[in-house]
Order: sequence, then C-alpha cells, then structure tokens
Amino acid sequence: MNFVLTPFHASSLVRQINGSVTRDGSCLNLQYQFSGTSSILLNEPVDFPERRDRLWESTCFECFIGLSSADRYLECNLSSAGHWQAYEFEGYRTIAHTSKDFRVSGDYRRQTPDNNIVRCSVDINHPDFVTEDWHISPAVILKEIDGPLQYFAASHPDNKPDFHLASQRTLILPCVR
Repeated sequence: MNFVLTPFHASSLVRQINGSVTRDGSCLNLQYQFSGTSSILLNEPVDFPERRDRLWESTCFECFIGLSSADRYLECNLSSAGHWQAYEFEGYRTIAHTSKDFRVSGDYRRQTPDNNIVRCSVDINHPDFVTEDWHISPAVILKEIDGPLQYFAASHPDNKPDFHLASQRTLILPCVR
C-alpha cells in the first residue's frame, strides 16, 4: 500500500515523502523515499544501532500502529543512523511503557545526492496485535541542519502536528488469518 506524506508547513527543502507499507504476518515493512535533502540532517548508519529515547528531536522516521478494537497503539521510531525505539500507549498520549514486544530495524541509503530511501521493519510480537487488523499512520520528522524541525504526515487535521491522533491511522493492513 502506497502513501504520500506532506509537510505541516510548506517547505522548499522537501515537498513530499513517498512511501509504501506492507504486512507480512507479524512484521510491518515501511519504505520512505524523498529528495531535496542537502540541508536536512541525515546521519550515516552506524554499525551497532541501539535503543534510544527522544529520537523525534531530530530526523526521525515514525509509524503509529493501532487496532480497531481498542484505544491502545504502538509507536516506533527510527533514526537515519539506525537507532530505534518502541513505545506502547494505553490511549491518546498515555504511555504505558517502552515496548519489549516489538523491535524496529532499518537502513538509510542515499541513492543519489537527491534521492534518499529509508527502509524500516517492525517485528510486532505483541499478543494483542498479532491477530488483529492494523491501523497505520506513517510520519516523518526532518531536522534542518541549522533550522527547525519539519513534520510530515498524510494529513494535518489540527493547528499543530499531532501524529498520535487515532484519526490519522487511516491505512489498514488486514490480519492474515
């Protein structure tokens, strides 16, 4: 399933981010592709990525995964360096804990100076999520080298960027039963 993310504020640096998302059993696969990044902070991949908090304070590739049967949802974060984090929420912005039930891995590749691809896989072993349809909202935060953060989502329904809204999770990946 393909998606397009647009900036919260018009940007001359990156006009949109194209992507795709698929589900393979308990694994969520995402790809983000964008260009026009000479002024965006993109760290080269590290050999040993690790779990880190607060990745959203710089360039960060995110995905929110909810269920139709509950208010619970998961958030996964991936930096261009490969560092990652996973959170579980009981309800809107009500964090339960750092999730141990799924792992995020990915890679960042600069195809050409103006063509970048980030691939992300999320292995979801959470028992409540494996047997349910997933409601997905991919999102991206890009950090300008000497400037502000830019927020990208499929839509921006409010007067501020908010990736946690259940109404944003519009891509549905059915459970394979």
